[in-house]
Formats: sequence, C-alpha cells, structure tokens
Amino acid sequence: EVPARGRTMVYITLDDEFSLFEAVLFPGVFGRFRHSIDGGGVLLLCGKAEQEMGALWVTVRSVSRLY
Repeated sequence: EVPARGRTMVYITLDDEFSLFEAVLFPGVFGRFRHSIDGGGVLLLCGKAEQEMGALWVTVRSVSRLY
C-alpha cells in the first residue's frame, strides 16, 4: 500500500496450522529493513502483537534474515 505521502507500507499474511495473522510494516520500518525482506528466505519479525475484534496482527519493529 502507498499512503498519500508516497511511502510504502507493507502487509504480510502469515499462517500456520493454528491461526492466520498479518504482519504490518509501517513506512519507516519497511525503509530500514527492505534489504532484509527482498529475495525471500527465512525472516525473524519482531514487534508488538495486537488483537482487535478477532483480528490478530503484529506491528513489526525489526526484521532479521536468518538465512
């Protein structure tokens, strides 16, 4: 998504055998960690888990490439 200011905001859908949730990267975080996300691989997302009205998401604060 590209907000009105023209900065990219990213949503990543994650799921496992138990649940489905979104990871949200606001423009500043995406800009800092874009190089880690490009190209796929196994990533460690750190942030704050939040829930509202049955929806679960993680507001990502940092991204590390594991391999």
